[in-house]
Amino acid sequence: MIICALAIISAKEINSMGNEGAPENLFRKDLKLEVNKAFELLESTTRYKRVKENVPGSEGLRGKRITMVDDVKTVLEGFVEDLVVASDGNASFILHADQPVEELIAEILASDPDVVLVDGHLAKGIQGNKVVEFLLQSRPDILPILFSSDTRFAQAAGVEGVITSVNKDSADPEASVQQIAAVVEKAAREAS
Repeated sequence: MIICALAIISAKEINSMGNEGAPENLFRKDLKLEVNKAFELLESTTRYKRVKENVPGSEGLRGKRITMVDDVKTVLEGFVEDLVVASDGNASFILHADQPVEELIAEILASDPDVVLVDGHLAKGIQGNKVVEFLLQSRPDILPILFSSDTRFAQAAGVEGVITSVNKDSADPEASVQQIAAVVEKAAREAS
């Protein structure tokens, strides 16, 4: 004789469990693990014991594969938590040191991104808009965003296919991530 037991959990019971029991979190990646893995790949000694639950106003990034490219390690580190949490663990980070553009493009494409955040000024005088041009030649479906603290990029991104630039505010990464989400949401509306 086979006995099946079926447990029905009401919404009230789920809510009493806190965020850990909420249906949207049942299959969510361990974001602390993902954040710490990103720090490890950046060869950073930073490790988090706890990460924020969400980034308010970043719902448009949930599940998107986001790759951030910058030539300053501490800048990348400053955005790890917010981008990993906003994307549900689908963010990757590339430190540009002395790789030629072709190698950098290969690294970016290997991450299979939906969205690429490219610093306006990379190492060795490489301009972010040139990286975007090469990316769009290889993968026109990628959404490239010039991500710079240089306000001149906000005035004119200067490359066809670049929807916009977003101000990279290292002092307030959450605000920058919210701006990125707004750009991604706008692109999705315009594409449909």
